Amino acid sequence: MELSKVTVGRCGGIPKVIATIGHLFTKENAAGRRWSVSATDLLKEINDDFMHKLETDQEFHSLRDLFSWMQSYFDGCSDSLKPCIFYLSIFPPEQKLRQRHLLRRWIAEGYCRDTYNATAEENGERLFMELVSLSIIQRCQKTMKCLYQVNGFFHEYIISRRMEDNLVFALEGNCSPNSQHAGQHLTIREDWDRDITVFKTMDFSRLRSLTVFGKWMSFFLSSDMSLLRVLDMADTSGILDADLEQIVKVLPRLKFLSLRGCKGISHLPESFGGLRQLQTLDVRDTSIAMLPLCVIKLQKLQYIRAGTIISSDEGDDALASIPTTTVDQTSRPLESSDDMVTTLPETTEEVQTSTPPEASDDVVTTLPKTTEEIQTSTLPETRTEVQISISPEGSDDMVTALPETTDVQTSTRLSWSCRPCSLVSSWLSKLRRRRLDNDGVEFPVGIGSMTALHTIGVVNVNIPNGKAILKELKNLTQLRKLSVSGINRQNIQELCDFISGHKHLESLSLRLDKDKDKDEGLLACFGDMISQPPKTLKSLKLYGHVNKLPIWIKQLNNLEKLHLELTILVPEDMHFLGGLPDRYCLRGLCVKPIQDGELNFGTLGNVIFSRLRVLEIDCTSKLHVTFVERVFREAEVLKIHCSDGASLRISGLEHMSDLKEVWLKGSYGDELKQELQQQLSVHKRKPVLKLVQRRSS
Repeated sequence: MELSKVTVGRCGGIPKVIATIGHLFTKENAAGRRWSVSATDLLKEINDDFMHKLETDQEFHSLRDLFSWMQSYFDGCSDSLKPCIFYLSIFPPEQKLRQRHLLRRWIAEGYCRDTYNATAEENGERLFMELVSLSIIQRCQKTMKCLYQVNGFFHEYIISRRMEDNLVFALEGNCSPNSQHAGQHLTIREDWDRDITVFKTMDFSRLRSLTVFGKWMSFFLSSDMSLLRVLDMADTSGILDADLEQIVKVLPRLKFLSLRGCKGISHLPESFGGLRQLQTLDVRDTSIAMLPLCVIKLQKLQYIRAGTIISSDEGDDALASIPTTTVDQTSRPLESSDDMVTTLPETTEEVQTSTPPEASDDVVTTLPKTTEEIQTSTLPETRTEVQISISPEGSDDMVTALPETTDVQTSTRLSWSCRPCSLVSSWLSKLRRRRLDNDGVEFPVGIGSMTALHTIGVVNVNIPNGKAILKELKNLTQLRKLSVSGINRQNIQELCDFISGHKHLESLSLRLDKDKDKDEGLLACFGDMISQPPKTLKSLKLYGHVNKLPIWIKQLNNLEKLHLELTILVPEDMHFLGGLPDRYCLRGLCVKPIQDGELNFGTLGNVIFSRLRVLEIDCTSKLHVTFVERVFREAEVLKIHCSDGASLRISGLEHMSDLKEVWLKGSYGDELKQELQQQLSVHKRKPVLKLVQRRSS
């Protein structure tokens, strides 16, 4: 089965290739040979030298026209596009690619440059979209994020070309030592056996880029790599702070450095300022909480990405998914919480798709769907794996990952038995508190002198120098993309002063701190402080509990993408959202009606609500909520919170066709719980009902 999947993947979804290979199998079967043996043998034979077989074997003569077209296209490719195509062979065929990541690499390689009427990134985007239009690069269909993948057939074709055209060399499997050039681009695959003898025999004198998948080894650095421009170690394991010292020493000409997802990296060395040619620095989702002062020396730096990755649909208080029998040691630390969360998933699929509850003093219990499930439940295995997430300062609680079970009492005892571990780790939580609170990184004062910057984030401004940092941003007149966290009443004026009238800002992401003043949300004043919204803005993301939409959103005529996570208090705001253009993308929404009556989502016909992933209803009154078809068709999580004295009825959950989980919290009665259970039991996806209960002190 695995071999057949590999073969289909290599066909790249091209009907003619699939049909030709399928015809060969039919022909062999008709010849009377045993199908199971013949199929296995044929698959192995084809996959051993896939592209050579298809190009030369007489059985695949019908594909000659396809190969003739491909060869003529590659021969006629522009000088700017051709290296970009061959560059794709650096990545494994199954590798998911981010467009921005690839563009920054192309720029460092010199494939994309500034021209009279376009920036290097704009020229790179044009080349990228040309590859997409040719289906050489394809959009991944089953991902929430915008990810791409190289077409399997084109990937095989590219790597089969002779070395003069394709300057990429891959270390994979069990390579033999043969004293050869690594070409201009070396890619180390995850399945390579890390043989130091093989590595030492290679000639790196022409090497321009090094890409590592899997485990990093210190011998990957060589003094012969002095011309290296690109070092990409995204999601590589085994790399530590000490390795960065060597990287700075051996690779002084680096223009691109990605340590994205390398959890072992906690700080940049003081010598880092020696990388004077560096243009791109990506340290996102590492353990770095502060950038050193030496970063100011990197005057050619254009792109800085740091901080912890937050999915737009996780909300302000997102917690990590809870595994059943295995623990992901590399998962992002949980945010500030006074919770003890005990979640008991029923299946592996349930674990993978779950979205945890809002952070609070809560215990979460997943209800079995039927009485039979309770009676047939089995005890967990004796091997128990526990994951403890460090809580920020001021919180002595933790979240515990438990094995699959329906025994809530046993699970609770297990989580509290681990409490001493949180005390041992408390000093770490103090160091990481700011990053855990808002997912940003502290930038040094002096950032305003780095005038080449056009992309920067995530900047944590909830620090003593936060106001000074925001004031310095005004000097970055070429800034195109900015992400800021830790916004509060003390620094919001400086932020608005920067935003107002900015001439080049295209993307803005803001994470607002929770406002202590419950009567007036932080965004209430935010909406009045921006006198002149940036006309160039194409993407706007607002995260945090806010209760008033800024009217100036409608003045952003060039806006293409809108991500909002906010609280709606009055129906007027719902209609305001409904009046926004269909091109906007709304991912998270909290509705908090303050008047008694009915909330009928059937009146919201705008497409903007159809892409929503997380919907929260905060009921403080007597309310009847009705869902209808096509309004929230992609929503996966529904969170319900009932305040004291509130009364809530919900109908039409069957119309939320992608619903996976319902969270019920607060002062709810048995009638509401039973009503939800009844609707979920007949739902085609069988969503899980999870009860969030206040923990006794």
